[in-house]
Amino acid sequence: MATTKLTSAFPVRRQDFEFEQVPRYWVNGDAFMTHVFNGMSALFPDGERFFVASVRAVREAVNDPQLQKDISAFIGQEAMHA
Repeated sequence: MATTKLTSAFPVRRQDFEFEQVPRYWVNGDAFMTHVFNGMSALFPDGERFFVASVRAVREAVNDPQLQKDISAFIGQEAMHA
């Protein structure tokens, strides 16, 4: 019986740029919007850790192999961000 290798529905992206290359006001040269997004980004790691903890808490109840693969990819993606 042949088995099908499952892959996640989305890739885990890695940071592929250096921050030195990012302009000071990186949102279309707009200082205000750059600071708005910088402020939101400062809060995201706590939210991402919460999302990962939430998914991990129910992971064992998931029986679908594809969904398990997607859960692993999601956790990997969010861990990369946080």
